[in-house]
Amino acid sequence: MNRQVKNPLQNRSYEEFKAFEYSKSMIIEITEAFEYLVSKPFNCIYRKDIKVLMLFLGFNPTDSEIERLCDQWEIDEDKHLLLNDILEILKVKYKMRDNQAKISTGYKTLLGSGTGKVDYLSIMEAASKLKLELTEDDAKDLIATSDIDKDGFLGEEDFKKIMGLTHMYY
Repeated sequence: MNRQVKNPLQNRSYEEFKAFEYSKSMIIEITEAFEYLVSKPFNCIYRKDIKVLMLFLGFNPTDSEIERLCDQWEIDEDKHLLLNDILEILKVKYKMRDNQAKISTGYKTLLGSGTGKVDYLSIMEAASKLKLELTEDDAKDLIATSDIDKDGFLGEEDFKKIMGLTHMYY
């Protein structure tokens, strides 16, 4: 049964996520978790099993994330999900987890002068290395608009906000 899954990503490229390739170990891990939860004789899991499956796989989804995921993928209480459905749905989660690791690495490379946070000079230096035109005012504006705690620096959460707004990694 090959069902067409609707695009749950409103402003992001579904093809980017669809192109995500699972490693062999990921497929084994997902399959084992799926088989543990599977309802015989249908070889499927149900909506109530999604959170447990994700916890098995190392994700820590909140109830609201599960609700949002189920709404996005049109999963109601009675809908059964086959392994292929789960693989398609989890591509987004794995891609986002990979991107979170890249964002953390990027943040750590930008850390400023011993503050443990990114300052505008670090942003200017990175832009220069990447051959991007960025003025001092632009760098300061970037910090001002993304600085959650308003301390004049970017903490890791601030940096994640920027990456999400620019869709560079999400």
